[in-house]
Amino acid sequence: MVAGILSDEFITHCLFPWFILATSSILILSAFYFFTPALSWRIGYIKGIAIILLLCSFGGICNQLRSPKNRNHTIDNYTFHGLLINEEGKHTKTNTRYEVDIFSIDKNKFHFLSKGYLYTYPTKGKTIKQGDFLITNNRVREIVQKNNPGAYNFSRQSSLKGIFYTININDTLEYELINHNKDRLKTLIEKSRLHIIAILRSSLNNKQTIGLAEAMLIGFRDDLDKELLSSYINTGVVHIIAISGMHLGLIFLIINFFTKILIGKKRTSISGILITIPILWLFSLLTGGSASVIRSAIMLSLILISTFLKKSSNGLNTLLASAFILIVHNPSILYDLGFLLSYAAVLSILIFDPLIKKLVYVKNGILKKGWEMISITLAAQILTTPISIFYFHQFPLLFLFTNLVAIPLSSVILLSEIALCVFWQIGIPPYAIANTVNTLITFLNNYIHYMEKIPFGMIKHIYIDISSMLLIYGVIFAAYVLCKKYNSINLKLFCWSILLFSTTHLLETFIHYQKNRIIVLDILNHSCIVVQHGKKAVILGDNTLFLNRDKFDEIKEQIGYAFWIKKFQLKKLPQQPCIITLQANQLIGPSKVPHTPISILSGNPRLHLNDLTQLIHENNMLIIDHSNKVWKIRQWEKEADKLLLRFNSIAEKGPYILEN
Repeated sequence: MVAGILSDEFITHCLFPWFILATSSILILSAFYFFTPALSWRIGYIKGIAIILLLCSFGGICNQLRSPKNRNHTIDNYTFHGLLINEEGKHTKTNTRYEVDIFSIDKNKFHFLSKGYLYTYPTKGKTIKQGDFLITNNRVREIVQKNNPGAYNFSRQSSLKGIFYTININDTLEYELINHNKDRLKTLIEKSRLHIIAILRSSLNNKQTIGLAEAMLIGFRDDLDKELLSSYINTGVVHIIAISGMHLGLIFLIINFFTKILIGKKRTSISGILITIPILWLFSLLTGGSASVIRSAIMLSLILISTFLKKSSNGLNTLLASAFILIVHNPSILYDLGFLLSYAAVLSILIFDPLIKKLVYVKNGILKKGWEMISITLAAQILTTPISIFYFHQFPLLFLFTNLVAIPLSSVILLSEIALCVFWQIGIPPYAIANTVNTLITFLNNYIHYMEKIPFGMIKHIYIDISSMLLIYGVIFAAYVLCKKYNSINLKLFCWSILLFSTTHLLETFIHYQKNRIIVLDILNHSCIVVQHGKKAVILGDNTLFLNRDKFDEIKEQIGYAFWIKKFQLKKLPQQPCIITLQANQLIGPSKVPHTPISILSGNPRLHLNDLTQLIHENNMLIIDHSNKVWKIRQWEKEADKLLLRFNSIAEKGPYILEN
């Protein structure tokens, strides 16, 4: 069965990494081809295959050695740790988070152990800054995966950055500052970001406008309104908020325009190396260095270098060369969603835009530019849609209409913001430009909100597995081959690809809708149990959880995406402490939940487990949800060990899932 062979685990842990390594090898050859076009043909087939196999083997060994499961986790064996603060803290309502390097202290020497996150809490007195080196004896903890199904996986995202540990500092007495290392470049970049933020905050008139302006110009998203961000996501134009290659390309055009005026066209190749490339990379670092921005910076740098060397460049080879450079620097970037979407969009434009443009012939100059924009928008959507559906489970039907307004308008806003900062810096009052930015951002926000309210603007609850996503790309490839050359063989390939995708997806849907599960969620101070049968589920929760509509809707959305649930029924748990025993599903018709009975302690009851030995069967799994106090959970855990009861603490181990 295709669905059984192409399971998520098999593809993620076996096929996908080696497929990526093979792709990386092809990218290397493409990089060689970019600089010396004839080289790839001189290598020969046998030598080319040998190089690919060698690179795959070497990459596989390095990938395995780099894997977190092969690391020697001895970080807690040291009494004191040194912490080097690598970046300015990111503030939340409850704490401040820093990315740090963790060092051990052995015989008055510091040894690097790992990267980690430092969490500090609001205290008076000393403040921690980037470049500080601290000494503390607080315990270093490993980041454990505890996210609810469908929720943001903090552990996985941290591991992709090479971060596996956290350490908390609650008071200034828990650490000692022993040194401060000044990184002039980082300090300059951070001061520049803060200066730009100060200019925007003093010039613009409301929080929504300021938050969007900061995100569009330098990628600062702390002030971005969550509801506004959700509207941009739902309408398919969130890419204009995140600093992307489009923004960097616009900066490149501005720099190129002024260098041609000031230096002349004949010297643009030299100015590209000495002026344009440094400015592009400084701007990339200023915006936070996201995958899409770095991709654009590398591509533009390669184009400028090839121009300086008087060699012709090819868009596809340049794209592959930039991907190779990023993969060599950080192989984990392959799992970064921004990296995947950025490269899929550019690759899709390079491949499909010429085909779409040929569909309509336009003589009028203005209409021709409009059709070119439509063509690029449609082309970019082809290869990004499967990834978007797999991760977000929705598809915006009106993406073309929103992008046709949002993309040119966002470009004008970005240029206006740059002019605003320049005028402010040279001492000219930029009141007119500030009013222009306010007006344009307000109009853009209102337009996005209007498009979001259209009832048929979004298709939601689209569920596909990794195997279906890969087969969709197979269908796209077959359609492309058929469009390039129409014959019976390509037509059969296209029909067979559609048949294979349809059969696999139907089989996956059937398997998911036959699943029965009990999920005890990890929600602080709340009880929440989901009993699933196929595409239906009952949510058992306390009254305070149901009253918090935003939190409850978020939970429903996450669980629905994780387990393909479309219909929910709500049932309130008793407000007093209770014990919930689930054996057979009497909540959703005659169907049954998993056969293993479980008992759930909820509401922080005042009791000892000795009093429950008759109520709790010896084969039961005893679940303690997160509505109970931590000290009481630990007390019950000791009692369960003595009584030989099967015990699971949601607060310590995360959500519990039982399925048949």
